[in-house]
Amino acid sequence: MDNTDRRRRRKQQKVTLHDSEEVSSIEWEFINMTEQEEDLICRMYRLVGDR
Repeated sequence: MDNTDRRRRRKQQKVTLHDSEEVSSIEWEFINMTEQEEDLICRMYRLVGDR
């Protein structure tokens, strides 16, 4: 790795801090998904399960 790669990588590692917002699992919001998106989520859920 040469010096230009190192410099580029350092510039991209900026961290911005934001105020965190509390999220409640009680509040549900329905979103419209395409059939492909829904299929992908179902496949991921089968792989990972309910965590």
